[in-house]
Amino acid sequence: MLIIKSVSEMILWRQHCDSSKPVVLIPTMGGLHQGHASLIKEAQCLHHPHQVVVSLFVNPLQFDRLTDLEHYPCSWDQDVEFLKQLKVDVLFAPDHDFTPRHMSINPGALAESFYGHIRPGHLRGVCSIVMKLFIVIRPHTAVFGRKDYQQLQLVKQLIIDFGFDIKIHPVATQRCASGVAISTRNARLSDEALNHKAPLIISSLKAAHQHAIHHQRITSAELIDFINDRFKTHDICPNIVEILHRHTLQKLDHPSPEGMIFVSVCIEGVDLIDHWDLNYSVTTQT
Repeated sequence: MLIIKSVSEMILWRQHCDSSKPVVLIPTMGGLHQGHASLIKEAQCLHHPHQVVVSLFVNPLQFDRLTDLEHYPCSWDQDVEFLKQLKVDVLFAPDHDFTPRHMSINPGALAESFYGHIRPGHLRGVCSIVMKLFIVIRPHTAVFGRKDYQQLQLVKQLIIDFGFDIKIHPVATQRCASGVAISTRNARLSDEALNHKAPLIISSLKAAHQHAIHHQRITSAELIDFINDRFKTHDICPNIVEILHRHTLQKLDHPSPEGMIFVSVCIEGVDLIDHWDLNYSVTTQT
């Protein structure tokens, strides 16, 4: 596996890499886990032959709280070994100077809901660093997980608005056997929280879907109250719960097949996110 740590070296590699092998990019912030492995394996199946590039950059622009940045899990040696085992072609790990210093991308209306409320500047930071990765690496395809659904929609819009010739390949949310969405942040939870409290996030979303089916005239506000009550019963602190249109990410007055439930909760001081698509069966959705 080739490890590249500077923009100039990446640009040089990209200029001279084999044009017959499409470049597939997987952006990460490290702390790699089986969710990332699923993205990499999916990327390796997209093109034959291929060149899979994983970027590893803890983007300070994505953090609205300094303490959150300071506590973000960092595991360079383990991450490098993880990527070697998965036979990744290139690891791009630029230093802190990779952060844009003077300009940023305005994420627009898609960032007005959910994370736009609870983490000011986060989505601007995401778009700004993804934009720079696209410019430097010039991938043919970029692979993103659906767990960060709002981020996924923003990246799709960024590609349209700025005319990038890049295909986005989304990958389903990877979950533990308990149903918990796999996330780097899970490493900061105690075993008790991970095994008993965190699974209540997805079970509450499933219960809300069933509740909406059985109460077809229910409003979004009433369904949000239903979810919040379940969280509070189990001492889970909800940061925000919203029911949004899956494409526009605008609030819906009533749950509908076009809607998705988005939740962010705080467990042991760790913010966890998840979502539930109201268009699919409660029993078959993953």
